[in-house]
Parts: sequence; C-alpha cells; structure tokens
Amino acid sequence: MIDRRALLAAAAGAISAGDTRTAATEPRDRGRNRKRRDRQSGGGRKDRRPDIVVVILDDMRSGDWAALPKTRDRLARGRWFPNYVFNCPLCSPSRVSLMTGLYVHNHRVFDNGGHSDEGGHDEFRQQGLEFSTLNYLLQNAGYRTGLSGKYLNGYRTESWRPSGWNRWVAATTIDYTDFLLNVDGETVEFTGDAYKTDVLRDYAVEFIEQAEADKPIYLQFAPPAPHGPSVPARRHRTAFRGMQVARDASFNEADVSDKPAAVQRLPLLTPVQVAGLDDLEQNRLRTMLAADEAIVAVIDALDRAGRLSNTSVFVASDNGYMMGQHRESLNKGVPYDQSVRAPMLAWGRGFRSGRDMRLVANVDIAPTIAALTGIDLPNADGFDLLSAGVRDFVPLSMPGNRLAPDGTGIRSSELLYMEYPSGEREFYDERKDPLELANLLPSGSSFTEVSPAGLPSIASLSARTRELARCAGSGCRS
Repeated sequence: MIDRRALLAAAAGAISAGDTRTAATEPRDRGRNRKRRDRQSGGGRKDRRPDIVVVILDDMRSGDWAALPKTRDRLARGRWFPNYVFNCPLCSPSRVSLMTGLYVHNHRVFDNGGHSDEGGHDEFRQQGLEFSTLNYLLQNAGYRTGLSGKYLNGYRTESWRPSGWNRWVAATTIDYTDFLLNVDGETVEFTGDAYKTDVLRDYAVEFIEQAEADKPIYLQFAPPAPHGPSVPARRHRTAFRGMQVARDASFNEADVSDKPAAVQRLPLLTPVQVAGLDDLEQNRLRTMLAADEAIVAVIDALDRAGRLSNTSVFVASDNGYMMGQHRESLNKGVPYDQSVRAPMLAWGRGFRSGRDMRLVANVDIAPTIAALTGIDLPNADGFDLLSAGVRDFVPLSMPGNRLAPDGTGIRSSELLYMEYPSGEREFYDERKDPLELANLLPSGSSFTEVSPAGLPSIASLSARTRELARCAGSGCRS
C-alpha cells in the first residue's frame, strides 16, 4: 500500500529542493534598503489602507493543500479556516459569491451556463452584477485593481471587459497550453512553451511592479490549477509518481442504498476507472506546484515593492471536487464534504496565526475585505471574519444540472441536512460519521420522525433550511 502522506511530503520536498525559480520569482536588487522600499511604496504612502490579494484556485480539494508547500511556508503565520464552506459548490456561483458577499439565491447565478440559462458570465452581466463586486467598489474608492486568471465560465474572447478593473488579463479557455487571454480588451494567443499558470503569474507580478506607489492595490489571481484537463508544467511532470486517491470507506462506496436515487444509480467504479482517477490525482497535484510557485512569486513581488507589511492575502478554492467518493466521480455541485468544504488561509494585516474553527463561507471574503479597506458593503450575506460573528448553519444550494440533482439544505461543522424536490432527504451527524456513510433519513423515513438523541429535530432543520434559503443581508447572519 502506498503511503499517500509520505508521498506528498517527499514530492513536495523534492520540488522545494530543486531550483524552480524564474525571472518572476528571482529576488531583485537584494541590496535595496528598507527606507528606499518604504519611500517607493506602501511604507511611505499617506494612504495606509492595505493592499489586498485574493487567490482563487479552481476545483481545489482539501487534500490538495499538501501540494502548496512553498505557499504554506511563506504564509506560515497565516490564519486557517478549516470549516470554510461553499454555499453552491460550482465555479461561477461560488466565484460570484466570493466577489459580492451574496448567497446564490440572492445573486441568482445558479450555474456555469452552457447547459443552463441561469448561470455563468452571461447571467452575471445581464443582471448588472459587475457593479456590485469588490473590484468595482474598491476601484471607485481609489484602489488600483487587477485580474489575472479565470473570471467566470462563459467569458469569451470578445473585446470587452467588465467595469471596475484597471488591469484585465482574463483566461477564456480551460487549456494549460496553446491558450487565449483577453489582455485589456485585446485577444492574445499563447503557443509553444507558454504555460498558462506561468504567464498569469508574470502578468500578476507586472501589475504589482507597475502600480502607482501612492495607491493601494487589489489583485485577484486565479490560475487554472488543478481544474481538468490538469496538464502539468514540464518541470513538474515526474512529481507525485505513484500517488493514489485516498481509499477511505467513502471511496467507491460499497452500499449507497441509503443515498438519494441519483446516487444509487451510480455503478461501482471499475478497476480501469479507479486507475484513471489515480492518474488524474497525480496530474492535479502536479499542476498545483506551478500555482504554488506563482503565489510565492506574487508575495515576493509585494515584498520587493515594499507593500507586503501592509497586505492581506486570501488563498481559497472556488469549490471542492469528487474523486470517487460515494461513487461520485469527476463531479461537484453535490452536498458531500469533498465538494462543499476546503480550508481557506488568510494572512497579513488583520490576521494572527492559528486556526479559526468557526463555520465560515465564501460569502465572508467580501465583507472582510470591505472592513479592511473601509468600503461600504451593507447588503452582504456574509460577515467580517475579523469580527466576532458566528453562524449556526451555511445554506446549501445545489445547481440541479445534468450532473447533480437540485436540492437545498444546511451545513454546520457537525451536521449536514438536505432536501430534494423528489421528497428525498439526507441527514448526517459528522461527529460520528465524518465520511457521510450513514444517512439518518433514508427513503421511507417519516418527516416527523424524531432525530437520534442529541440531534436537532427534523422539523427544526427543515424550518431552518427554508429560512436560510430566502435570507438576505443581516438576516443571514442571525
């Protein structure tokens, strides 16, 4: 049996030991003194509002953090939020929630588009949501704003960029090589040896280096890793050799008779499919290594510019990903732990090191940044993470697309409760059942059935689900 933890540590150590520095990551002007750096940028400017960097990884699962060793080392004094939950675990809905502080039932970008007319970039633009985003509000408040990476699904190579961005470098395809970027309204093609994560890194570093010294900056850095097709950079192609998807009891679950019918219809994964998942796991982790280098390059650029001591950095995923758990393969948009939760790291101004075990969500990033920067975000559904805010549940909204059934529910750090239009329900006590193997409300259970001792009543869970599914603003934080 291959030891997954040992392999992760060994591969990460090998990469860290190798010389993987590039022009963007190589420290410059080592002799430059602190006074000069402070005079040039953050340390000497009158505007003392913090610089903000938000890193959004794509489909990063909890375990994928192990493939970010340099980031974890560089931001070692950051604050971890292990119970960071995605209200709707799908790319576009989740990214809109992060940028606006709104739950999906309030911003109404329910899907990624494509097979739905209720999602993606088109729906976002039609609703005028670009005028409610962090970047728009920050730009109006005097920040220099920049995007480097993925924006929203469905954004095309049109010569247009949303309002609120001073620098706009948007990926328009999911390819890692031979790709297109929209650079300030102009479509630019990259071929040959160009690797998307590296190119986006260089644009992000350039944005920092060229920013006016007297202005605070907001950077949204969104590399493609580890989203499929998960093509690693050439320098990382031999890392994580032999890695396997974790084989806990939820993987290729033997008995799913207590799950909703949509899960029961899923066949057991074949040995060939399992081997394919292992291959994909290796490549996903390999793509993360380039993202790891890129994040550190951004941090180093802030340091060289004299900005780092007055910067807040957030590193998060847009959603999780199912890699065979409960037979769900290459999927998200379902309520299970691997889909709806992945730790978030916040570092820098405002954050002390340690672990914050509160139940938090992707809607909390925007109000936290608003509090740090002094902008007004009165209608946010989330709360400022620097406050004493707490919540009992995060509402869950499943997209109801071809891969996942429609459903609403609630999630705490200990409980998961879901209701589906079919009448089916799921209820898991994650204190005793962290792998979500035993549904306490399988088909045939009575709605008025009394919960096991020590658990809330089914009626109260259902009522709370309905309440949070239509909450807004401060009503979501009570």
